[in-house]
Amino acid sequence: MKTDDSRPWWRRFLFPRFTVWYLARVGVVALLAVCFFTFVCQPFVIDGASMMPTYPEHGLMLSWNVGYMLHRPAAGDVVIVRVNDSASYLKRVVALAGDHVRWNRGKLMVNGEPLDEPYVVYSCDWDSGDGDDIVVEPDHAYVVGDNRSMPQRNHVHGQVALKRIKGVPLW
Repeated sequence: MKTDDSRPWWRRFLFPRFTVWYLARVGVVALLAVCFFTFVCQPFVIDGASMMPTYPEHGLMLSWNVGYMLHRPAAGDVVIVRVNDSASYLKRVVALAGDHVRWNRGKLMVNGEPLDEPYVVYSCDWDSGDGDDIVVEPDHAYVVGDNRSMPQRNHVHGQVALKRIKGVPLW
């Protein structure tokens, strides 16, 4: 195999010779990139205002899918919840298994105490009424978005199975 050392380094870098070994390296790098961006750090499109102002209404971010392989989500964590094969939600965990959740005149109550939520900027009038508290089931978490200015019926929130929590958003 003959190498042309007379070419400048930048030309060798930008215009390499197409050898079998070069094509094999490109194939390996492409395969690793596909695996990395499919299973480890997946692109995620934000399309909705439920997490404003913490996250923008529209944008692109990465989901760190190995974030919860070694531990479970904690209250206060922002997570990506898989709804189906093509849709996911960006939400905040506010209660864990066994916690009692209710809405009382715009305040989120967890285990009978108002939850301190400095990330909630827009107030709301959500109310659970006189019904029973929602008790978070085992292996579930209660998730809700940070933007509470929209009517409660238009906002997707509630219990979600921990196996549906796909990852952590990377900024």
